[in-house]
Amino acid sequence: MATIHARGAMEFPGGETAELEAYVDRKGAADRALIQFRSGPAFRSLGLVGNVGFERDESGVYRRVEGEALDDLRSNATALLLASRFPIDGIWERGAGDLLLRKEDAVEVELDAAALPTRIRFPGPSAARRECRYSSWRVDQGIRFPGTLEFVVGATPAWTLQIETWDPQAVVVDALFEPPRPHESTSRPETASRPK
Repeated sequence: MATIHARGAMEFPGGETAELEAYVDRKGAADRALIQFRSGPAFRSLGLVGNVGFERDESGVYRRVEGEALDDLRSNATALLLASRFPIDGIWERGAGDLLLRKEDAVEVELDAAALPTRIRFPGPSAARRECRYSSWRVDQGIRFPGTLEFVVGATPAWTLQIETWDPQAVVVDALFEPPRPHESTSRPETASRPK
């Protein structure tokens, strides 16, 4: 399947903002993502291949992503994937009302009357449970996608993303998603182009 490429403006509680550029897809049963944030001179790049996460900061230093940060990264990648590829990725079972449950990871999707996802809930304790809410649906190239994604952890808003561009058929090379190898230098160049 093709890679989804999204760009947009993020807003965090307190009014901080950042630009987001993301590439997400699924190869086999593994979600893959490269999600980059830029706020002024600060830059952060997060990568995911299945259950392996890594980050790169503006100085070019790579670190492994683990624990809650890895859960956040996986949730963000899944939320972007399901925004335009639901119900393609996974085997889904009908739950109560308009709720569907993905068998492989217990992700829950709530649908509206048009069978579009309005909310995705990720498994976890209620105080730290992650969910993504979709709104302002649009159609481009025959593909529906949300104009707004709001991510919530527990009952606290984490961030809101206003989508500026969405390409559900982006063509990228597999190397885009590869984590750095231990012998590589810490000054690896960016793998995704920035908007001009």
